[in-house]
Amino acid sequence: MNKRLILILAAIIIILLLIVVALWPSQNGQLFISDAFAANIQFPRVNESSIKYFTGSGFAEYDLSSHKTKSLTPNYALPNVYDVKWGTGGALFKASGYSPVDQLEPQLNQRGLAPDSQYWWLANFETGVISLVGSPDIEHNITDVVWLENSKQYMYLQFENDDAQGLYRADLGSAPALVGSIKPASAILWANQSSLIIAKPNGETLDLDRLQLPALSSEKITDDMPKRVMASENGQHIIYSQSDAKNGGEDGASKDLYHFDLNKAKKKLVSKGIIAQPIWSTSQPTFYVPLQEAENLAIVGFDAIKDKKHKFAIKDSSATPSFVFKIGAPKKNRFLLIDNNNLAYLASGDKKEFDSLPKANINFLANEKTVYRQGFYIAYFPNLNQYNIYITQEPYKANAQKALDFIKSQGVDPNQLFIKWYSDDRVNPTT
Repeated sequence: MNKRLILILAAIIIILLLIVVALWPSQNGQLFISDAFAANIQFPRVNESSIKYFTGSGFAEYDLSSHKTKSLTPNYALPNVYDVKWGTGGALFKASGYSPVDQLEPQLNQRGLAPDSQYWWLANFETGVISLVGSPDIEHNITDVVWLENSKQYMYLQFENDDAQGLYRADLGSAPALVGSIKPASAILWANQSSLIIAKPNGETLDLDRLQLPALSSEKITDDMPKRVMASENGQHIIYSQSDAKNGGEDGASKDLYHFDLNKAKKKLVSKGIIAQPIWSTSQPTFYVPLQEAENLAIVGFDAIKDKKHKFAIKDSSATPSFVFKIGAPKKNRFLLIDNNNLAYLASGDKKEFDSLPKANINFLANEKTVYRQGFYIAYFPNLNQYNIYITQEPYKANAQKALDFIKSQGVDPNQLFIKWYSDDRVNPTT
């Protein structure tokens, strides 16, 4: 074999190796996972220093430095909440299962709306008031809601007829205004002051369109998208997952994760074997997601701007995270993990960081199950990990505060308990 051919073959091998290295996720070291340090973290919204979350009866914020919480709203008697969208100064949430014991059914009754349907609500952090989104006069008429990027404004789609939906915009504390009518869509993935991205059903998949404001002129982005897609905070990237038929079929736990660049109209496989839905970072188009590799757990991260992925191995952990968020300084590999039980953990390469963490109190009333005090009693339901507080005397607000003070006196943060509020028939909850 002549030298020229050897050199050509060597060059080809080197190029192939460089391509493999570029595409392969870089291994960024080993992570250890702490014990659970916080509890009841539902529908989290995470930045580098804090977690905003739903408590079951309100909204709160957990400071990752002080490990203290603060309430963002009063405590409410709420029905079942199963979706939350975070904004600046408020949260939009979807609820169902209304009954006479919650604080939202009276609003439905006043407007003649059926309590067995689902509705979107706005929780205003500035006033503490919860109000119904839109002006519904039929069931299931709000298709979707979204906060405008970096704004206190939100938009929603409202049913008009089989061929059209009304697109509305509103500010915190102001009446909504009609932007215009559009063809039926199933979701608003992202919006800012000048445009929005909508998803329209097309058989078993979705078509994505960008609408320019205020004219609502439409531009197709792509089609054949699966029905679970998520836009980045800046509206330039999409991530979506599809079931991996080889590892569990359509309903299997293992999924393939894809990134779609809206500017380039280009998709890319990020990872196979993911076991949870990723969530975009609030500050830049990056995300992290847990990955199952044989018997081992890892974290895969992806930077959409650099088009680069990296991986962290996890050492000796019994936690199975549902969400992964990068926290702390940008160059430091520290991650917040939240599992299916809404418990929060710290993942770090340095175990010494765990020394200052509190221990999540998950055993409050584990032995007694029920405690009785004048004006209230608390019942614990282990199968639901839920605490029901029953106010038995008026005034309601004073006795509700007594119940919270009792929990605090036991060294427990009420914001880290999944609490449902009830009152006896003879107790007026407005007193």
